Amino acid sequence: MIHSIAYHFDTLASVKAQWTGVYISHAVDDEHAYPSSRQASRSDGERLYPVLTGLRLVKDAEEIKRLAAAGQVADVGMAAAMEAVRPGATESEIAGAAEFAMRKAGAEGIWRSYISSGPRTNVAHGLPTTRVLQAGDLAMIDIHPIVDGYSADICRMASLGKATASSKRHTICIFRRAGNNRVRKSRRGNGRAGANDARGA
Repeated sequence: MIHSIAYHFDTLASVKAQWTGVYISHAVDDEHAYPSSRQASRSDGERLYPVLTGLRLVKDAEEIKRLAAAGQVADVGMAAAMEAVRPGATESEIAGAAEFAMRKAGAEGIWRSYISSGPRTNVAHGLPTTRVLQAGDLAMIDIHPIVDGYSADICRMASLGKATASSKRHTICIFRRAGNNRVRKSRRGNGRAGANDARGA
């Protein structure tokens, strides 16, 4: 929902671009995700915060239906992206394949497509580049279609090669350790930025 609100704010001439960051950042309690939030009065965002929070907490039957439709479009986009993953393809080509498929399936907009591969997979939200995928690479694909004003978010990792059993175990151990660290740091008053420090595990 946050993605779709930002999408529609961008289409309203009466709403200044920098205000979008305030509204959205307060809604997710993470101003680091939207640096433009520092450009406007925090009091304006704070007044809107309870409104957005209330809207996000409860979904009626029609909203659930729209969310499900957005999820189905995301599935179509991910299938197209996975099919495009091969040695010699660029990150941009993979993003294009996903976005084309999602628009054909009914998306009226896309809230960014994050594609990172090889050494760039250490970037959580890496915008696609012209980097050419190589055999043995990992590719992280994160896509967000908007359908009837509601967005879906799906992220998958593709492997251009066969992972060994030991590398799988190592990856799972790192993931669990990071998750456990984040749970320990997730406490009242610590915010998302503090909890995200656990990713250093």
